[in-house]
Amino acid sequence: MTVIISGKFKLDPAKRDTFMEAATPLMDATRAEDGCVEYVFTRDTHDDGLIRLFEKWDSADSLGPHMKMPHIAEFFAVAATLGDIDQTITMYEVTGETPLS
Repeated sequence: MTVIISGKFKLDPAKRDTFMEAATPLMDATRAEDGCVEYVFTRDTHDDGLIRLFEKWDSADSLGPHMKMPHIAEFFAVAATLGDIDQTITMYEVTGETPLS
């Protein structure tokens, strides 16, 4: 079953670029993992202090090993230096897909 993860990170806008610099190698390494279909952090164009996360995995089993990868620990080590980050991350199990275009 496909798994979708949607998240948002609210932080000091002055620290957004540092967050994204740490997220770039995380995105590169994660996209090379088995089972990863999509993985992206993006800046919100209307809120300088908001970063959005979108992930798509071929299964929850593929997601499990991802959380134990060194690049995850490296990313969270940098994020911990950025002060308060309000984060919300939700996982959805998808039973089907229908293209809209």
